[in-house]
Amino acid sequence: MKTFFFFPPNWCKSHPYMSIPCILPYLKEKSIDVTPIDLNLLSSQYYHSKRFLDLCLNKIVNSVKNLRLVKKYELIHDFLLSEGENVENILHKPNLFLEYENYIFAKLYEDELRVFRSMAFNDFSNSDENKLSLENYKTLLDVFDIINNKEINYYYDFYDNILPKYMDGHIDIVLISLAGNQQIIPTLTLCKYIKEHYSKVKIILGGNPFTKIKNKIDDSWKIMFQQLFDYLLLYEGEYGSLINN
Repeated sequence: MKTFFFFPPNWCKSHPYMSIPCILPYLKEKSIDVTPIDLNLLSSQYYHSKRFLDLCLNKIVNSVKNLRLVKKYELIHDFLLSEGENVENILHKPNLFLEYENYIFAKLYEDELRVFRSMAFNDFSNSDENKLSLENYKTLLDVFDIINNKEINYYYDFYDNILPKYMDGHIDIVLISLAGNQQIIPTLTLCKYIKEHYSKVKIILGGNPFTKIKNKIDDSWKIMFQQLFDYLLLYEGEYGSLINN
């Protein structure tokens, strides 16, 4: 049985979420072979890439009629492209990250990247990634509107370019653990992508954001189980409550 353990995008970029490396030895002790993949880190690298930045610029050029505004975003594109590798080094090399000026530069870069990306994928136009929480949508159908729209959901583009490198026809189970509310939309998009392309894979989804809203998980969630995931794990992984359809 082949199992992947995904940590989804939209979390801190400078260090891993520690609960996953903590629980992996527990799984190994139970003779459960799991391959961890940090999609949060991979997404950071992808959003700094020339391919993605060029995609954003093309979408902006095709939607903006003001030539001066286009020139502005071309300059932003060139800046983001030229400094992407530098920012990756700052985020992942302690001797650079601990320098206050480098930390501020990396933060300003990420802020500029969010604005640039939001201009291209205009559903997230306020560049506040915390709006990706379930709490910002009136119904679950509103959530499906976002995760199904490939034109405005930039996470789908990331998964489409990254997941085929790891997934194959021999994957049996995917575990997904998220740490914060801002990861819910990228997580559900991940579930959607897997179900579309690897329909036989069973998805077990867990994380603190779902435990917090356990009292709101009712019959309306049937559509989630039918289309996105198979099981929902509440509380801690070792002693959790498992919910299915």
